Amino acid sequence: MLYIFNAQSELVLNYGKALLQCLAFSGILLSATLAMTGGIQGSGATRLPMIIAMVSQFGVLLGVCEVLYLLDMLNIYRIWYVILLAHFVRYILTLTVFQTDGWTKTRVEITPHMEIAE
Repeated sequence: MLYIFNAQSELVLNYGKALLQCLAFSGILLSATLAMTGGIQGSGATRLPMIIAMVSQFGVLLGVCEVLYLLDMLNIYRIWYVILLAHFVRYILTLTVFQTDGWTKTRVEITPHMEIAE
């Protein structure tokens, strides 16, 4: 895949290989997560998926990157692995919510549409 973009530098190839290895797993986790999130949100339960997304993005992704930065250990490889970790955490949290039946009992109140007088 890297050769499609004419990547010839050894450094670029090494970065690309590492990224594609992370994305191979991350893509599977994210696809499953988004499918479950769609079902949960489709039932009308939107708060839990929002909280899960915030925890995985702000708490895990930014939090771990900040700690690695403060320890002077942040590099491109670790960022990609932290992205993979954030997707894994999001998957586990979403799976936990999906396996409960609380979101299936969400009541959605729809008010009747009022016609506008012309």
